[in-house]
Amino acid sequence: MNVGSFVSGLIFAVVSFFVVVLFEFLLILGVENVFGGHWTPIGLGWVVMPISAALTGWAVGTRVGIINFISIISRGLDGEIRNVLQKQRYRLLFGFSCLWILSSVIYLLVFDPFDRYYWRLDDYIKATFIVIGPVAIAVVSMTIVYWAGLGDDHRNKPMGAARRVIAREERGDVE
Repeated sequence: MNVGSFVSGLIFAVVSFFVVVLFEFLLILGVENVFGGHWTPIGLGWVVMPISAALTGWAVGTRVGIINFISIISRGLDGEIRNVLQKQRYRLLFGFSCLWILSSVIYLLVFDPFDRYYWRLDDYIKATFIVIGPVAIAVVSMTIVYWAGLGDDHRNKPMGAARRVIAREERGDVE
């Protein structure tokens, strides 16, 4: 192992460790704000997860390196990832929605966030908004973006048709 791969492995390990610790902190803060009260994490997972992220970062950093990683990310953002996301947007939306619904329902059923065995009506309303709210916001946002013609599928859409008319006028193809 040369010095460059050691340094890039160390940088990846430190960055991934702190990203996971920050994610855990934000998760605890979010749960406390949503459900009120003080929430204390227990269990070994809160310690193992940042350490495993650091080990994964070390492995990626020593094999890939910083320069190659940046070029891979820039290439992906230039077209490859964007094309995959545009072609598979409905599958991604469905997959992430199912994942969110499943994980939030499991959390609500396993961890008892309302601190009572029998939920009241306002608890059911909160739980419904937690489970369905982000999915509904994602669906509405995606619908608005593609209806407005900002996505790639703007054929037969009102704003897409308006853009085609403007483009024809700019080219001088006015009928």
